[in-house]
Amino acid sequence: MNFNVLTQTSGWLKPFADVIGTIFNYLYRFFAHFGIENVGLCIILLVIVVRVIMIPLTIKQQKFTKMNSIIQPEIEVINKKYAGKKDQESLMAKNQEMTEIYSKYGVSPSGGCLNILIQLPIMFGLYQVIMRVPAYVPQLKAHYTNIINSIGTDKLLSSSVIKDAAESNHIKLSNIDGNAEAVNKLVDTMFKFNSENWSSLRDAFAGNADIITKNMHKIEHANNLFGMNLTLSPQALVNNKVYIAVLIPILAALTQFISSKLMMGDQENDDENPMAASLKSMTYIMPLFSLFMCWTLASCIGVYWIASTVITTIIQLCVTKYYDSIPLDQLVEKNKQKAAAKRAKLGIDDAAMKKATSMNTKKMGGFSEKMNKIYEENKRLNDELNGRTPKNDTETNETANEVTETKEPKAGSIASKAKLADKYKK
Repeated sequence: MNFNVLTQTSGWLKPFADVIGTIFNYLYRFFAHFGIENVGLCIILLVIVVRVIMIPLTIKQQKFTKMNSIIQPEIEVINKKYAGKKDQESLMAKNQEMTEIYSKYGVSPSGGCLNILIQLPIMFGLYQVIMRVPAYVPQLKAHYTNIINSIGTDKLLSSSVIKDAAESNHIKLSNIDGNAEAVNKLVDTMFKFNSENWSSLRDAFAGNADIITKNMHKIEHANNLFGMNLTLSPQALVNNKVYIAVLIPILAALTQFISSKLMMGDQENDDENPMAASLKSMTYIMPLFSLFMCWTLASCIGVYWIASTVITTIIQLCVTKYYDSIPLDQLVEKNKQKAAAKRAKLGIDDAAMKKATSMNTKKMGGFSEKMNKIYEENKRLNDELNGRTPKNDTETNETANEVTETKEPKAGSIASKAKLADKYKK
């Protein structure tokens, strides 16, 4: 696997990563004016800024969750009403009733998914910036380039220190095109340096020891949080006897568990909720997933994970408390008015839309009846052509089934449409 740490994110995530990276750079430069150059602090503040920007989406998501909990009992009644019914008329009627319920409460069935889809690119962009800090913070990258310019790219690329570090971090140094890419690859590699790597580099290039030491201290200071090098994983830090690093995966799992319990509330114990079992299992699966990821990935990801979980939980609790303080009738009525105003703005007539839906259902029912008649007529013609006169309905059905099984009707013919109608009828 090839990790391009320094290279900025490309593709569809690039606009999101560029905006978030710009915010990160401004935060870093702001604190650098006061002599505080710390990646960990900027990660925490960046998470706060991004989460505050996303508050409107969080409010919409919590509102949808609240409204969905009100609607769910009525949806369950409809599901039970049409349980086991697979014919076209029943499916159309079921969809119409569900549409009327969502319309009654002013809720879109896809509202929750849409909010999540909007948030995902932002969160992926945030992750990419954290994994590629030097690419978005020129002031931090300058410390690495000072060393590279002093020693020379060719000497560094041929150095066993660089080669060994690149190999252990899955960074390819082959097929490098030009000096700019060479510098990026070297920064990629040195971004993952531990204390032993820096010592080896200083010994390998003793003539540049002063410049290496000066910039090394600045880099280590910027990437240090409570004695931990955030570019290394907690697993690697513990192996280097930095035992405090074990707190990162533990806190990540603990905060994830607390957040899940608080957000799910009584839902996981609700026997009427078909998703209760899944919610309960996720309460324990997600913390274990957090524990594993934050143990094996760079510590800066663990810091991001903890900060994001804590801040998100606080914001969601505040939003949930706000909606809990509003009477349900008032919340539903307000939501209906807002949805009606939105439809009116788009030029949608509720009465006409409802009438059209009802007409479509009736037309579908009439179509099914016509298809049944065609099917019966087709059976009669088949019997006459084969010189048979069925004695009763049972024999008629058996004969029709035999004809259908022995000979496939031509696509687009009346017989094929009759067969399709018979399929939906059954």
